[in-house]
Amino acid sequence: MSGQNGFLNKAVSVFMDMDKRVGASFEEGLATLKDLSEAKAAEQAGANAAPNGAVMGEAAK
Repeated sequence: MSGQNGFLNKAVSVFMDMDKRVGASFEEGLATLKDLSEAKAAEQAGANAAPNGAVMGEAAK
C-alpha cells in the first residue's frame, strides 16, 4: 500500500498486516464480482442468440 500515514498509523502498520486482515474479504468480493459478471455475460449472450436457430445475418423464419 502507499499513501500518507500519520505517526500512529505507521506504528500500527509495523505490528498489524492489513493485507492479512482484509485479504479474505477482498478475495471473496472478487469471486462474487466474477460470478456476477460471468452470469451477466451469459445472459447477454443468450439474448443475442439468433432466434429459431437461424444463423446471424440470416432472416428469422
